[in-house]
Amino acid sequence: MRPPSKSLYSQTTVRETIITTDIQGISFWSSKLSNQCQVYEVYGWLSSSVNNDKGNARVFRLKDNTDSIRCVFWEMDRKLPTLFTDRRYRCIGKYICQTDSFHCLSVRPEIQLTENKIAKMIEVCDKVLQTEILMAPGRTEARNAPPQPMFTLYLCNEYAHKLIHD
Repeated sequence: MRPPSKSLYSQTTVRETIITTDIQGISFWSSKLSNQCQVYEVYGWLSSSVNNDKGNARVFRLKDNTDSIRCVFWEMDRKLPTLFTDRRYRCIGKYICQTDSFHCLSVRPEIQLTENKIAKMIEVCDKVLQTEILMAPGRTEARNAPPQPMFTLYLCNEYAHKLIHD
């Protein structure tokens, strides 16, 4: 059996990762990675009341320092926790371009990170995305193939979390 690689490079693709970004970054990276499925991690404050929509859907707006976005949480197997406007939340989900909405898989109160630590995580992930996807060696405008980063974003998030917690 072959030992696991200790390199920062991985066989994992973007489809198996979570991209930590701000609200503006969600639409930017969605346009750059349009051929792949991305899951985003975003931090922000509740900027509207939670409303019911289409059965089990709960709709609210999340804002950060860059923008705000319409969020939808489907109460299928669990309820949306009670949200307060004065608290920061960590939302993980998928951006739907057609409706310009963020479909949340998870909404949790953020209790451990400061604004600087969140900004550092976003900065690290943005650098990895810019280096490995936008400026990948051998990529040309004529190619229509989706970008396949050598550096996995999962490792980017692991590195970012380690960086801010050490």
